[in-house]
Amino acid sequence: MVLNTPARDYEKYDQSLEQLDDYPVTSQFLKNAFARTLQVAVLVESDDDWVSDSDEAHRKFLAISQALVLEPVESCMRHPTQDSVDAWVRQGVDRELPSMIFESVERPALIAAWLYVLGHAEGLDRTMKRTLLQKGLASSSVLVRDASIGAAEQWEDAELVEVLRTHHDRVPWLEEYTRDVIRDLQG
Repeated sequence: MVLNTPARDYEKYDQSLEQLDDYPVTSQFLKNAFARTLQVAVLVESDDDWVSDSDEAHRKFLAISQALVLEPVESCMRHPTQDSVDAWVRQGVDRELPSMIFESVERPALIAAWLYVLGHAEGLDRTMKRTLLQKGLASSSVLVRDASIGAAEQWEDAELVEVLRTHHDRVPWLEEYTRDVIRDLQG
């Protein structure tokens, strides 16, 4: 869990964690992407040299998502997927990543985990950071909004202050956290 502190109320998101099944996500998009990943694996195993960039991005996304489900994110601990995420960022993370995270993942805890590991990734460009932050702040989940603010804090990018300033959270401690991060980013 991201920032698992007793003082924070995540609107009973824990109930969704009790219903985990074998898939990291349940959307039809990801089930189809998983099927494509298996097809890609067959192509790779058969020594065909053709794998599209889109299939590769979906494969990476699914593999990391599965790892995030199997090994929950804990604050102050480096997640085992961090090296994979860092490598993907260095190679030029797929522009579809925010859509993959926010439009196809149905579990707030998994979205928050993605934001946590991306918050610790070095080298994300400002456009990607901004998109992830905006989508995270627009979430109805307190857990996701908290994780997106935490990612902005980790990125230490003063240009994100503008996005944070436009966000006004109805949860008092999250509103205060936003103000604290704004102050930190402004120096």
